[in-house]
Amino acid sequence: MKKNLLVVLMIASAVTLWGCGGNDSNASGNEEDSGESVLAHNIEAEDPYAVPEVTDPIMSYAVNECVTLGNIDDMTVTLENDYTLTDEIVHNNIESLLAYQAIYEVTDKQVVETGDIVNIDYVGKKDGVAFNGGTATGYRLTIGSGQFIPGFEDGLIGVRVGDTVDLDLTFPENYGSEELAGAAVVFTVTVNSIDKQISMTYDELTDEFVSENFGMATVSELEENVRERLVEMGEEQKQTEIEDLVTEKVISEAEINIPDGLVDQLCDQWVGILQNRNELDDFESYVEGNYQLTMDEFYTQLREEVVENTKKQLVFEAVADKLKVTVSDEELDEYIDSIVSAGTYGYSSEEVVYKYSSKYQTGRDYLRQRYKMEKTIDELAKTVKVEEKKS
Repeated sequence: MKKNLLVVLMIASAVTLWGCGGNDSNASGNEEDSGESVLAHNIEAEDPYAVPEVTDPIMSYAVNECVTLGNIDDMTVTLENDYTLTDEIVHNNIESLLAYQAIYEVTDKQVVETGDIVNIDYVGKKDGVAFNGGTATGYRLTIGSGQFIPGFEDGLIGVRVGDTVDLDLTFPENYGSEELAGAAVVFTVTVNSIDKQISMTYDELTDEFVSENFGMATVSELEENVRERLVEMGEEQKQTEIEDLVTEKVISEAEINIPDGLVDQLCDQWVGILQNRNELDDFESYVEGNYQLTMDEFYTQLREEVVENTKKQLVFEAVADKLKVTVSDEELDEYIDSIVSAGTYGYSSEEVVYKYSSKYQTGRDYLRQRYKMEKTIDELAKTVKVEEKKS
């Protein structure tokens, strides 16, 4: 399957051209819509996340000369999926939950053998001091699985339920922890029980079983919990489908003319961001190694995707102008904080945000444009009439 480069690069539907020249709204006097292009924004030199200055802003153009929108004031979309939540769906979800979650039952067996699932408590000590990661209670271990260091599982064979043993062991020389590699240790292990894994169906559920395995008092409480979660998921999926349908409809009904030279600049922009984010010295080797493409194949595919992406960006820039959608600095800060906190799109820290920079645009502007795109689609989706799927 051919990779979508813009998705892989984490920049699909991100580079837009909000605020570029030729927009009448720029004469409004509002700071957010002033004549200064957001592409000209630069982080102050004293900023700890400073990036090279934008040296060649993307070409200016008038979006109302590039896009003629269809009728977005009275739109109707018809859902393709049925989001009605039935008891059967709730029960099937619980069945899936039971199949996914490992469920155990204590057996009457008293002596550990190879292949047994043992419930154990253990403490590992080096030079008489417990070490990090070496203590657990109620841990289930299959004897012979090789999960623990050599000698641990074999040392439990023949031990009776309720007994405690000391295992004198040595960590492998190549163990991942420098502190423990090759170290002599003692594990004190108590065998609590010998268990077996069982299967359970919805019809077999009891209040006692739910209490022991799910931390809820009754089967009814479990059902209600699952129902609430499914309602929440359904609403999220429904909203996503509405936004997807609105996006498709608006683009299909618009007339779009991409300015000459814009696609070339955006392709260059994407390559610049990719190189900056990954600190690449050998771009060709990176492309061949990560995408299994020659440079000609890479640029051909990238250009095709940029063309389609740019059509979408131009259309929603026009929509944003019509709906007067803006993004304040405070909103942008909150948006950046939220995606960094969630680790979304690989933004693990604020430093990573500012690696999305090129000679055309800073990482902060990049995120402003992404958020404005999302906000515009969300605002438009609120105005449409939604018809439910007919059974």
